[in-house]
Amino acid sequence: MEQSEWRQLSVSKSHADRRILRSRVYAIGSRDDIGWDGKFIDNVDERKKKKLEMIRHLQSLELFDWFAPNCEHKSDSPESYHDLEIRVTRQGTQEAVEELYQSMQNEPKLIAWLNFAASHNVCGSYSVDFGGSQEEEVATNCDGAVLLGTIGEFVETGLKSWIRGRWVTYKMGMHIPPGGNYWAITKFVTGPFHVDCGMIATAFTDFRPYIPIFHPYSERNYFYSLMGNVKNQEEIEKRCMIDIEGVLKTCLTKQVHTLVAGASGCGAFRHNPYVEAKLWRKCLEKKEYRGGSLQQVVFAVLDNEDSDNWIAFRNEFGTLEKNTNKM
Repeated sequence: MEQSEWRQLSVSKSHADRRILRSRVYAIGSRDDIGWDGKFIDNVDERKKKKLEMIRHLQSLELFDWFAPNCEHKSDSPESYHDLEIRVTRQGTQEAVEELYQSMQNEPKLIAWLNFAASHNVCGSYSVDFGGSQEEEVATNCDGAVLLGTIGEFVETGLKSWIRGRWVTYKMGMHIPPGGNYWAITKFVTGPFHVDCGMIATAFTDFRPYIPIFHPYSERNYFYSLMGNVKNQEEIEKRCMIDIEGVLKTCLTKQVHTLVAGASGCGAFRHNPYVEAKLWRKCLEKKEYRGGSLQQVVFAVLDNEDSDNWIAFRNEFGTLEKNTNKM
């Protein structure tokens, strides 16, 4: 199979196609005898080169816990501040990253993308039998799934195991904490060309109704009544901003130039997109996030033009004619 055909597998409705893609990408990300193009490597020097690159990616994997007491991670910002370019695009995350990479080929600028599929379980539901969201497709098109898999383990979880098979979770229950995230250098391997970039695997607040085994990390009861009414809007916003700011702190620490995000939490985790977009603006307007390496934020929202996700982020950061905003 040619590399040009791989990308189509991730959006296929066929379970068999997705299994093929996962197996290929996992082999590429974990074996030194298979090149980034998916072909076998016979040359000893080329195998050594591939192995060193995989080791570099693995060594880059780091868990940030920004809101822990006496957090040692620092995100130093210079005294001068600059505008941020904010853009909203109706693209998938991978397509947005590839387009940005092409435009920056002659400049050593680091692009990072948000991997919401990892959430509280390694690689999200795409590592088992279900999935299909934008982020889950993207996570399977790079070696990020392999990197996160190194800190995961199979567990048996009763009813969930009976329905979905074994579940992959972070070892010793060390799921991503509020405001925290995993960072790793990754490579997209299924597009028209390879892209080296950063991955921020994060778990935004889960507002789904609490269901033991299925939704064990839900925080809905703290913020919503049984009738679905908001208990305290200020508290909800404060909680959501913890996750957003954690992402921005990681960007500054890792010298990220461009961040590619989505309508964070506005899918399965049931965030209000109109509130979420305003909170992103509120965070991005803070001086501490406009004084470091971060120059551009792109919201890749692959939704219909009449969807709340697209309308909310378009209205907050752009217009129909020009979805670009300077802050």
